[in-house]
Amino acid sequence: MSVQAKASAVRLLLFDVDGVLTDGTILLDAEGRESKRFSIRDGTALVWARQAGLLTGVLSARTAAATTERARQLGIPIVRQQASNAESAAVATASTNARNLATGTAGDRTNNHFDT
Repeated sequence: MSVQAKASAVRLLLFDVDGVLTDGTILLDAEGRESKRFSIRDGTALVWARQAGLLTGVLSARTAAATTERARQLGIPIVRQQASNAESAAVATASTNARNLATGTAGDRTNNHFDT
């Protein structure tokens, strides 16, 4: 099957947060509050994907209010935080939400890339 055919079958997009949807920087203020730097371009692409009928989601090993808020702003319905095993979380998320539909994933570490 060609890459184009595989891509056209994808109905669920899952992304790691830190280092994929952010530049990898986590800012902490003196009170321990966390901020992240999200790309406006990634956000625009996620909105376009949703408007094209794709289901979108984010996975993170960490829990952060900034991740929850960014997902809310972009209308991302699937937010899985404290997902210490990215592959297991992606497979569980895909089976719950996509029911055997092709899923695309993106991570910033070798162990973040897998087929679901």
